[in-house]
Amino acid sequence: MSFFGDIPHGKNDLPQLLAMKAPEFNIEDVDGAEYMLDHRMEGCFCFACTKKIGSMENARALLREGDKNIRIISEICNVGPFRETIVGLCLQPVLTEYDKDYHILIQGIVDEDGNEMQPMEYCLHTRPKAGEEPRYEKRDQVTLKVAREGIVLLKNVKGRVNFVKELWEQARFFFVAPEQYAEKDVKKRWSEDTPRIMTELMEVLRGIGDFSSKPSEDVVIGWITEKGYHMGNVMNAFRLAVVGECKGPHMFDITALLGKEETLARIQRAIDVLK
Repeated sequence: MSFFGDIPHGKNDLPQLLAMKAPEFNIEDVDGAEYMLDHRMEGCFCFACTKKIGSMENARALLREGDKNIRIISEICNVGPFRETIVGLCLQPVLTEYDKDYHILIQGIVDEDGNEMQPMEYCLHTRPKAGEEPRYEKRDQVTLKVAREGIVLLKNVKGRVNFVKELWEQARFFFVAPEQYAEKDVKKRWSEDTPRIMTELMEVLRGIGDFSSKPSEDVVIGWITEKGYHMGNVMNAFRLAVVGECKGPHMFDITALLGKEETLARIQRAIDVLK
């Protein structure tokens, strides 16, 4: 399946590059959608090539402003039904000014049929510098920490995520509450006493004023210790209720991003379902 529509991409047609988004670049966004496609695409602006690339040996990208060479890479994208070659321009190191037009020459890309792309001129605009919003500072800190643990692929932890479809598999619980619970984890982590303990935990969570990661962790760990509960059993049941299985990044980074209301709703649903 192709998303190139009527653009010729037969054996004798020359390859073309199509920008995958609007011609603008966020200098500060090193962990965005491009990085989700492949961790090598950090800080890149990406194009889809109309034909599978055969050689990048003579491929070159030149920034007209200052005649600076831009590193250019390619990768096969296997997202859903698409099997397209993605070309990334590594712009993060070379675009340094906000709210400015930059002009780029791209040439030398050869497709699998031996056809060389016509030299391409592309104009890209960098976004204005974003203003800081202090009210989001704590939430942004949590988001960055989670990103560093692999959810937004800053580290591509153990190679678990390379493309968008794998990202969804690894991080869907951030966006969708669990509709079912991993059977093996239920058998191991959910006992007759668990609903009662989870109900107590909900009351503890309701009483937390600062629901960011570290303060929540201190309160909950202190409560578990004070009650003499088994730390692993309680925390894994907590994770099972919120995530749907016993996996994911630091538990309190997850709850900080979800927020108190959503966290409580997920625990209550697990209590109702896993009676």
